[in-house]
Amino acid sequence: MTRKRYPVVLGIGLNKREQYLFKYWLGEKIVSHHLPLQTHPSSFVHGLHCIPFSDHYTIQQIAEWNLPLLVVTSGDLKVIRNTLFPFLFETGCAALWVLPKVGNSIKFPHIEFPQRNQKVFIVEENENYRRIYRQILYFMGYQRIRIDIHTLQEFHDILSVEDPPNLIICSLDHPSIRASEIILSLDSVIQKKRDSHLDLSVIFTKDFSIPGSSTYLLNPSLKNYTNRIFSKAKAVFALLESFLCREPDENTETENLRKILFEKYIKFSKKNIESSELPNSILFSWLYDYLEKKTGEEVFLA
Repeated sequence: MTRKRYPVVLGIGLNKREQYLFKYWLGEKIVSHHLPLQTHPSSFVHGLHCIPFSDHYTIQQIAEWNLPLLVVTSGDLKVIRNTLFPFLFETGCAALWVLPKVGNSIKFPHIEFPQRNQKVFIVEENENYRRIYRQILYFMGYQRIRIDIHTLQEFHDILSVEDPPNLIICSLDHPSIRASEIILSLDSVIQKKRDSHLDLSVIFTKDFSIPGSSTYLLNPSLKNYTNRIFSKAKAVFALLESFLCREPDENTETENLRKILFEKYIKFSKKNIESSELPNSILFSWLYDYLEKKTGEEVFLA
């Protein structure tokens, strides 16, 4: 039987009625409640834990502990957009549930997900995006996520003693690792593994406000892994839509991601998530609004 994992659930700005709803939703799954001053990484090893009365400092503190986080709040949506959205992004939190107003129907998100054995490498110099990618992957069930690769030598050393990852998110702007060198390393791994099945997907990202992407677009080796290079924001959407738009199992997610990497025409849209019947889709829809406003990019991708 696959073992389930739970996020740490953090309530912020909840009134009494919402606190009761909060407790009803979590129900008997809760292992323990915590007060902010009682928090410590060792407290969250197993089971479902929640902090109903957290604050910005507590969220920042727990965001450093490599745990999946779910923030629950309520209130005026305009205020939430202007204050909480930027804070969550800067902190690296991706999952947010805004409780519906009184009288509106409630669709409770799931608070458990399977643990998967696949491995992910994130080679990204932007700390905010690095953390956002990791949080999304946590909710996809990935637990073996490495974000500590800072040099090409570290990348080589890890591959020399470990099996290759199933997914790599690699920035073309990384100051210490040239993407062309990563590609050569991956080509070498694939050559060595040519007689065995190697399930590997690579998302290449680029800050297109920084000059220098054309050389990578001309690199024929990229075609082994993708037909497109994503902005950092659109890499977020690629992860979300491979995960949220169909039932979340390993086969469909891999298939969805490969379509996004290789098909000529792709359209990312918040409507894709809003129309999803998956309960967790609601947790990430805020990222579409926030990143579109922050980057000035339309969610649309062709």
